[in-house]
Amino acid sequence: MHGLDVERGASNQTEPVPWQTDTCIGDWHYRRSVFEQHRYKSAKTVIRTLADVVSKNGNLLLNIPVRGDGTIDDDELNVVQGIAAWMEVNRECIFGTRPWKKCGEGPALDSAAPLTAQGFNEGKGKAAGADDVRFTTKAMCFTPLNLAGRRMG
Repeated sequence: MHGLDVERGASNQTEPVPWQTDTCIGDWHYRRSVFEQHRYKSAKTVIRTLADVVSKNGNLLLNIPVRGDGTIDDDELNVVQGIAAWMEVNRECIFGTRPWKKCGEGPALDSAAPLTAQGFNEGKGKAAGADDVRFTTKAMCFTPLNLAGRRMG
């Protein structure tokens, strides 16, 4: 059985088989106006998405659009560095983990838009906040992740 491939969205529940979502911090291709208007997703938003997806048995494929010369702009670099800093502290909550009995708790999960067709439900539910928690496990370790950016366990 093959897993789901969801574009710009996520499942609203733990999936029985691994799945993947594809999203981008801005547009799929580099657009200078996104940089000039500072419209990229923040590292915090990407981290919340990552924790949510992993807790539901998923993988996050994140696109960072590059300029024609293959470089990224300063705003994109800040997003990547923010994700890297969080991963340095919390990597064991993400890498090699499995979903727990339930993926999480909180208002954002309660209002998550269900998947239809290939996804495209990103941003359609309530934004995750301090009252939202996602759960992952590794070996005999249970890890709750607070979507405000703090590991709870």
